[in-house]
Amino acid sequence: VECDYDTPPCSPPCAYEIYSHARLAVGERKVVIVTLYRRLMSTPKSEGKQRFAVLDCEDAVKWDGLAIALSRLFSKEGDTWEHFRCWSGELPALSEIHTYTGLLITGSHSGVNDPDAWIEDLRRFLGKVVVHGGVKVFGTCFGCQLLAQALGGRAGANPKGKFVLQREELRCTETMLARRDYQTAAGIIPPAAGVGGVRLSVFESHGDQVLALPPGAESLASSDSAEVEVWALGEDVLAWQGHPELSAQAMVSKITPYIRQLSEDDRAAARSSFQIATDALLLLAMARAFLRGGACIGDTAESVKAHFAAASAVQPSLTPSGSNRMWLGPPSTPRSLNPCLNPLLPRPFQPLKTLQPFNPSTPQPLNLPTPKPSQSSNPASPTPRSLYCSNAHPPLASHANP
Repeated sequence: VECDYDTPPCSPPCAYEIYSHARLAVGERKVVIVTLYRRLMSTPKSEGKQRFAVLDCEDAVKWDGLAIALSRLFSKEGDTWEHFRCWSGELPALSEIHTYTGLLITGSHSGVNDPDAWIEDLRRFLGKVVVHGGVKVFGTCFGCQLLAQALGGRAGANPKGKFVLQREELRCTETMLARRDYQTAAGIIPPAAGVGGVRLSVFESHGDQVLALPPGAESLASSDSAEVEVWALGEDVLAWQGHPELSAQAMVSKITPYIRQLSEDDRAAARSSFQIATDALLLLAMARAFLRGGACIGDTAESVKAHFAAASAVQPSLTPSGSNRMWLGPPSTPRSLNPCLNPLLPRPFQPLKTLQPFNPSTPQPLNLPTPKPSQSSNPASPTPRSLYCSNAHPPLASHANP
């Protein structure tokens, strides 16, 4: 609704967005929340001076460096990217949400219905962020499912009882093809299969999926294995089940060997499917455009490829034997997010406040600070960070999930 005031502070006219949100409290068997709110659209955050956060949901050691990889994948020169370890109870302050341009929720070996406190905390946080408005929220895999739950939808095990590990073909809706961010991406990276981009392909690895969309949300793509592959809510929420951010090497070496539900024949079929080209770069270009309001100025096919290559280089494609394990140390102990060091060797603790954006025109290695004596972080006041180097490799415990 256009604001009809023509004097300050409403000049020029402002746009109000009104959202309705309904949630069913199963225990009480009644709708307990119906919220109507309006968001005053402020002046867009300046291009090149934007603040983003990676909400890291993965604590498996083999994925060390994930936040750095994602910052390299989606950043532009001049961005500020911050890292929050959600599994350790770290979240951005709600009082500062209006200062962020976008939030990115990662995948996880955990399930969205696991009874872990951090998952519920993140679910509640995401609901509040979307109600607050004005921030782009993007979720992938686990993040896609948790976002759906946070906004009133449902997520759970694949109804077919199958763990999906393969190159998946998506059937896109007309709404998907008409989106500005999709059209921007397809304009620089055409769909691999042609035919107008109605069908796209992407690598996938999941046992859970979105079962019912939140009120007001719309499905943008489906597949044979999931009715909801890509979905959106208004202009601020985009989520998908696939992993366009992962290379074929990562899928083969970091995921395929660790899925207990799969037979050897299933693993062989998965490895074969990962050798076929996908539309990963198109989808990544779409996500980059979404995070910036529909277009990522300056992106080209070559620059998106450079970002993908830089992200893939952060994490070794092959991991040491037994590295598919989860660290069970105290939350106050910093983990390694240093891609330049072997995660199995002792090293000093080097906290940095922010992730470093990647500029494909002037690629440079990470600028690591001079090592400092060991120190501990304060979990009561989580500080956004990029690199964590612990004094010694933390205790490990066996964990069979990917």
